[in-house]
Amino acid sequence: MTEYEVRFIGPPIAVGGRSLGAVREAITVEASGRADAYVQAYRHLSRPGQPVTVASAGDGENPLGLSDEEVQEVLSAEVPLEQGLSPHGYRIESLTEAPAWRWKPVLVGMLATPVLLAVAIVSAGGGHGTAAPMLILFPFAMLGGSGGDGLPLLVAAIQYPVYGAVWSLAAVKPALRPLRWVIGLLHALAVLVATAAFPA
Repeated sequence: MTEYEVRFIGPPIAVGGRSLGAVREAITVEASGRADAYVQAYRHLSRPGQPVTVASAGDGENPLGLSDEEVQEVLSAEVPLEQGLSPHGYRIESLTEAPAWRWKPVLVGMLATPVLLAVAIVSAGGGHGTAAPMLILFPFAMLGGSGGDGLPLLVAAIQYPVYGAVWSLAAVKPALRPLRWVIGLLHALAVLVATAAFPA
């Protein structure tokens, strides 16, 4: 099974009677091939009873770059391949193998951690500098205490990789996108609490 990323445009969002326009989103599905990925995405998007169409293809081309065999596989699953845009439905724009680099934020978090720790430690200057960088960059570690059990160091080591994992998951699972805001708010709250507990 391979992971495929299906990008689509959703129905326009209206707030207070005013349209904010259509929303571009993506879902990831595990499928045996591109046709199977389309069938899964179609069935997922059409559950609420919304019409689902695909982006228009050029003359003589199949939608979404599907081969003739893939089109037949889709149609044999009794799933339509209607082109165009319904004003109240979804339009599938693209269907590609999910990029392997979607976990890049985790790697960035792992590489950034030692650099940020070094900045925070050097700024503290062995107790003669300022603790502000440590409070801002690693508030959870500061709140973890200063005991010799190694917990603060462990918390500091995993903080940014965890942020990266949340960011990566939110990129492939639209339902998890609010977690990006939750992580930011939790970090800001931890900074406020740590700053109050340990004035720099």
